Parts: sequence; C-alpha cells; structure tokens
Amino acid sequence: MKEMRNILAAFDRLLLSGEYGVLASVVQTSGSTYRRPGARALILPDNSIIGLIGGCLESALLKEALSVLESGLPKRLHYEKCSETDLIWSLGSENAGTVDVLLERVGSGDPGPLKFIDGCIEQRCCGVLATVVRTEQNNTSLLGARWMRYIGGSAEMTKGWEPPASLPAESGRLPADEKSRLLYEDSTEILLEQIAPPNRLVIFGDGADVVPVTRFASGLGWSVEVIGRDATRSRPFHGTCGIEVWAPEEAAKKIVADEGTAVLLMTHNFNDDCGLLRFLLPSAARYVGVIGPKRRLDKLLECLHNSGYTPSAYELSRLYGPAGFDIGAETPEEIALSIISEIQAVLNGRYGNPLREKERPIHGQEQ
Repeated sequence: MKEMRNILAAFDRLLLSGEYGVLASVVQTSGSTYRRPGARALILPDNSIIGLIGGCLESALLKEALSVLESGLPKRLHYEKCSETDLIWSLGSENAGTVDVLLERVGSGDPGPLKFIDGCIEQRCCGVLATVVRTEQNNTSLLGARWMRYIGGSAEMTKGWEPPASLPAESGRLPADEKSRLLYEDSTEILLEQIAPPNRLVIFGDGADVVPVTRFASGLGWSVEVIGRDATRSRPFHGTCGIEVWAPEEAAKKIVADEGTAVLLMTHNFNDDCGLLRFLLPSAARYVGVIGPKRRLDKLLECLHNSGYTPSAYELSRLYGPAGFDIGAETPEEIALSIISEIQAVLNGRYGNPLREKERPIHGQEQ
C-alpha cells in the first residue's frame, strides 16, 4: 500500500503540472515472477519510475512508454524472463516467468484507475475494478476500458464500454483472499481486481514503546491512529492522529473497526486494558493484540469473566497475547518488528512460517 500511496502522490503532482505520465499495470503472469497481476508503476515525463514491476523491465518499459505518451493509445506488452542470471525477475527458477503489462497514458481528464483506487483509500471502502486487457486483434478502442464499483455503491463505465451482463455477478463471486482473476467474454479478456483500503492500526497507549510500532506501520503505508491519555507528551509518532484524553469505554466506542483493522493495547494499565477488551473483542477488528506476558492476559480474561462477560470462541480467535512473533525480540524496535509482522500475517491470512517450509509457490498457485 505504501507503493500505491507513492504512485497516487506522484500522480497528484502530475495533475498540478498539467503533464501526462504512463501507468504500467501487470495484467497477466505465468511461472515464477517478481510481481503479480495488479502491481503498478507510474512512469513520469522525466523517465523516473514510481513503483516496481520488475528490475530488468525498466529500460524496456521506458522505450514503450514514450510511444504511448505520444500517441495516447494503450498498449499491451509481453515479456519473457530477462536472463538466466536475473534473480529479481526469474528468481532463478527453471519455470521461468512471463509477464504481460498494460501501458496507458494518464493525466488530467484521463486518470485511468488511479482516481478510483484513491477513492477506495480515502473512503476506506473496498472496490471492484474490471479492465479490458485484451481484445480481438488487440483493438485499442476498448483496451484499457473499465468498469468500477465501490462495494455497496453504483458502477461506473469509462470509454463507452458496455460491460457484459455477467460482470456484476462475477465480481461478487471473487473470494476475499483472491486479489485478481482473468475473465473471458467472447473475444475480450478482462482483469477483475479487488481494491482494498490500507490496513488500519489503532494503538491504545502513548508510551515510548509505541513510537517504533508507528514507524514500521506508517512505513508500510498503513493508516495509524494513536489514542492516549497524556496529551502533553511529545512523541515522534509517525503518520498518526490521536485523541487527547479518553476513558476506555469512551475511546472504544469511537473506534468503528472493519476487517482491515488491527487494534493493539499498549496502555500498560491493567484496568484500562480490561475495559478496552470488553468493547473491542465483539468488534469487527480482525486482530486485537495485547502486550505483556501470557499470565497477564489470563488475568485480563478472568477480569472480563468476573465482570459478567465471557468472550466467545470466535472472539478469542482474534485475540493475540502476547502480541508478536517469537523472533527473540528484546529492544522496543525488535518487539515492534515482531508485532507488525504478526499483524501483517493475520490480515493477509498467513501464519508467518519460514518460506523454506512452504511447498507451494510464495504467491499461491502458479498460472
């Protein structure tokens, strides 16, 4: 998400300048590749590139981007692996990768998918994006045409494309853990993508140990909120907004959590944590983390039980304490790394196992 935020920021600067750039989007891959469908990079007029598709592709993309910039017509390109020794691209795999990239000019009046993606981020809502990535005889009049829909909202159509009647139903059948899928309608190939808002991290507590957590989270492009009691403390929190003074019950009620929300309790106050858990465990937050030893968490659960509230098995499955992966962490920075790694794994539906123990491809089933 940090990469996409950088692309959107660069696109905003492009709009202010009145110039055009070229958006490169991975639309299809096979074998072992560095990026998957949905990865994007923005090529600016000075030939600088924001984002990464594949290290060895940059020079080739720059050459093709010039023709797209001049003509204004989108173009689909097909690349084989660059060389036997290019580990960034082929990862040294015998099943060398191939990638198809869609290039399209973007700028004022023609934002491509960027305005829609920005809307998903700013409104913290999910969206579905359908892009025509291949047509019969590569008809450029439809190449890059899109159908976009915010979940729960209405659809938009661009470039006069009349999407197939089955598209809304197909978009609703895309599993939550499947970020993209290719659809085939007659002679048209359509890339269907799920666009999700950035992960959101809400931290209760304003101690010095919160600082490295916010640094790691904001570095990943997450939305970070720090809620603490002491508004007079001067902490170098990164990319955060805070509530000055709160009581546990009041603060928890202000948090409207969704499935992309992680909550971390770092108050170092037993009574506060007990009160917060009472409100946070029934919420939609996918991750509720508590720092401190296991015996402290056991006492917190006992406190909840004595107050008349016993969490369900499902609620307990979203409770992580002590928060973090076991990486031998001791310093605040190491502890922050272990916590952020665990949150990343949970929100992505992973378990954090070593990659060398993974029998299937890193990014899922190879195409």
